[in-house]
Amino acid sequence: MDTKKQSSFTEAVKSKYLDYDGIDENPGILFPTLAGKSKSLLYERSEKLNSHLKALERRTEIDLKCCSIGFVDHDSEMFDKLRNVQILDVSFNQLTSWRQISDLVRNLQSLRHIIVTGNPLEILSDDEYQQLSQYFSKIKIIILGKLNYDWSKIVLCSKYLWPQLEELDVFDNLIDSIEAPAPEMFNNLTTLILNGNQLINWKYINNLGNLKKLTCLKLVNCGIESVEIDENENLFLSLKHLDLKTNRLNSWKDIANLNKLPALEELIVRDNPLFEDMNFDYTFNFVLSIVGRLKYLNRQQITDNLRRDGEIHYLRFYYSKYLKSIEAGDETFLEENPRYLQILQDYGTPFDLSAKNKAKKAPNKLIELTICDLSTGTSIIKKIPRTIMVTALKHLVKRLLSIDDMKEISIWVKSKNDFNQEIEYEMDKDEHNLDFYSCKDNDLLVIKYN
Repeated sequence: MDTKKQSSFTEAVKSKYLDYDGIDENPGILFPTLAGKSKSLLYERSEKLNSHLKALERRTEIDLKCCSIGFVDHDSEMFDKLRNVQILDVSFNQLTSWRQISDLVRNLQSLRHIIVTGNPLEILSDDEYQQLSQYFSKIKIIILGKLNYDWSKIVLCSKYLWPQLEELDVFDNLIDSIEAPAPEMFNNLTTLILNGNQLINWKYINNLGNLKKLTCLKLVNCGIESVEIDENENLFLSLKHLDLKTNRLNSWKDIANLNKLPALEELIVRDNPLFEDMNFDYTFNFVLSIVGRLKYLNRQQITDNLRRDGEIHYLRFYYSKYLKSIEAGDETFLEENPRYLQILQDYGTPFDLSAKNKAKKAPNKLIELTICDLSTGTSIIKKIPRTIMVTALKHLVKRLLSIDDMKEISIWVKSKNDFNQEIEYEMDKDEHNLDFYSCKDNDLLVIKYN
């Protein structure tokens, strides 16, 4: 490493926050003032420096990333100026030792949150870490991204350096397996971020399941291929937020297993292969229906009305498949849809729902719909009987829009829910009627070609 390019911690602070450049220029150069007097350049710069020093004393955050810091000097006056700093970012510098990090932590008396991402920090021995442990007790949040550490190295640091840690971020490291932490470790950890580590197998995630205070777990882009949770093991009892974005989940059974997390309220699962070919509304409705305790899905709040609409859509979509699974004695359906029976009990069969809709809307037996062929831009407004079956509707649509009878089409409903949000779903069961799909006046039927 070329030490000539390195700067000290103090030099980095001065360069970033104090603008020391040129402070020693010739004080004999005089500049006029508005009052008619004159003062020197040195005086001007001193005034500016004093102003910056006062601002520095008030700062609670210091950002020194990418400042070529290679060593920590013991400038007590500077550290005193930084006595209110609670958050320090020294990521992507040239710090090589945890002793240097301990010097920073020891001298910044209010520090609670430190970011050391991207520094070439060498691993120390158990004894050396133990000698430094007294200085890290106040640290609550630490970010250790891009250190080329595996899990054993993370554990070695954590064992001694931050017993009171509440948030640990180890993104983009070399963690491809996780051993269960010792009972005395991570007892206060509430947030763990493992983004960008290729863990792949969920068994390693389960090894974290006994962290009693863990409420937030982020596993973005970890190559995870499946989710397997044993309800009898009582894992992740406090976990409320789980981020599984950009993984390799490809089965609804993986989503169903998330329903075994007893405290889960916020879930992010977008950008997984399972959803690649699915309409957004289908995905949203099915996931919220399968994982019953969710309050937020992909950062969208699930209101009571959204849950009701989603669960009814899900109930109707899978009803025929459910009946077939019952007839065949196949338990696979209920394994992938563990809440289906509960939802069926809550709302009744789709036919019961249709009967309720009819009772609400009687005696009007016709609904006015706009039918649109997007490929030609042709549209027509038509009053259609509620009882018309989808198969008959397809023939009617072909006749009204002059579509070749040999062409295969599908019909999609575009409607609005109680929050005036647009939803879209396919009328994919030829044997059901418009009431089954909750069609109402002024809905749009979009024609697509198969």
